[in-house]
Amino acid sequence: MKKLASLFEHKKRALIIGIGGGADVVSTLPIRRYLQTKNINSFIGGVAWQWAWTVDPKPGPRSINEIINCQKISDTVAIVDSKTFIPGTRGEYPESIISKLYNTRPLLIDITKGVKGIVYGLKTAINYLGCDLFIGVDAGGDVLETGKEKGIRSPEADSAMLAAMTKLETPNVLAVVGLGLDGELTLHELRRSISKCKRHGGYYGSYKLTSQDLQFYKECIENGIKTGVGTLILEAARGIRKSFIKSDKPYPVKISSLATKILFFNPKIVFNYVNVISRTIEKTTQFEEINRAIFQLGIKPMQEREREFLAKSEKLLL
Repeated sequence: MKKLASLFEHKKRALIIGIGGGADVVSTLPIRRYLQTKNINSFIGGVAWQWAWTVDPKPGPRSINEIINCQKISDTVAIVDSKTFIPGTRGEYPESIISKLYNTRPLLIDITKGVKGIVYGLKTAINYLGCDLFIGVDAGGDVLETGKEKGIRSPEADSAMLAAMTKLETPNVLAVVGLGLDGELTLHELRRSISKCKRHGGYYGSYKLTSQDLQFYKECIENGIKTGVGTLILEAARGIRKSFIKSDKPYPVKISSLATKILFFNPKIVFNYVNVISRTIEKTTQFEEINRAIFQLGIKPMQEREREFLAKSEKLLL
């Protein structure tokens, strides 16, 4: 914990972003609370990409130009509030719901301009907000993928954001919440990646989610945010330990004691020694380049999975 605490010494303002799309923004709330105990003020946000089977029927991430009622601070970053919306969606983005719940104005990150666009946007946001710390948060832990795991389902956003983090001059930290609960990597695969990070000095430590942290997940779910990881975190906190099959996953999802911890890593170590996908896409300027690179690694991108889901849904309606 001493090593972890030293990361936040002398810091005054942080930008905390859920890096994986979906409801990863919910997992920024416990970290924001933790930093408040260190007298660090924080801004939170997430990636502008909601899955086709939850909120947004358009496959792939959204661009800033598609977002209505927002404050654009760069080509790839916008500040949103409770009135922000994206035409054609089936509901509110989690960031808008969180804006109402906690009287805050989250950020949305546009990843359609590749890693280079993300880097430019994050640097602009950090300077605009006056932050001296950046924290990227992944719910589930698939950012720790090597690219060889059979269960990989959504590598684009996590890997692109990880690559972008390594290009920032601002001190930054990678956090993982709800280890293994997204069902993409097995606990054995995750532990192997964590061990590799430890060998290279890239693991900073962890802390257990508090009752207040768990309340954030409960409130977000009750107010319409669809977060499978958050739901399982609450089960883990109640002492439930089980494995179960999810229809879209090749392995059982296992709820373990690790599910209620937040783990902190050096993003450069994860980038250099663990996540091959991230290194492969670091020079991209368009999202299509990210997808092509992932295809070439033998992995089906999430955007393609969304298209397949929508095609099946249309057939069922015929």
